[in-house]
Amino acid sequence: MSDQTAFDLDSFQNNVLKWIKKIQDLGEIEQRYKDNPLRAKPLSRSEYPGCLGLISFLSSKGLKGIASDSYQELKEHREQLTAEAEREIGQAEMRRRICPALQGSSNESTEIAKAITPILVPLAQTKAISTRLSSEHFAMIALVIAKRGITNYCTDKSSSVI
Repeated sequence: MSDQTAFDLDSFQNNVLKWIKKIQDLGEIEQRYKDNPLRAKPLSRSEYPGCLGLISFLSSKGLKGIASDSYQELKEHREQLTAEAEREIGQAEMRRRICPALQGSSNESTEIAKAITPILVPLAQTKAISTRLSSEHFAMIALVIAKRGITNYCTDKSSSVI
């Protein structure tokens, strides 16, 4: 394998950690969007006097629609990633492989990612387990395990998929 095509585990793991931050930020944005009082109250043209007001009014209407559509798309994408991660961490083989590495780790998603990434990458590359080799996906796996808690995840045998 040439140097150009060699898989860079450190770079991949750094991307996983960046994705954890992005996904967490998205959760904060979702919460702010839900709490935004402007969302419930449509703005009227009278609230924007003059020519600049008209431009502002039209911009706010357009941007609000764009923001709403983007928010919905991001929310659906996050929900899809979460569901996929939930299914995959339920695999008995994945649990068997990563739980020993998680023992002694904190429930911090970044610590979990650092522990599981070096284990999951070769398993994903060889198709020994069913998972995508994507830094965004690995980040969501770490976040889902962190939310569940390492102890709960590693001792919960009821959600194992055979």
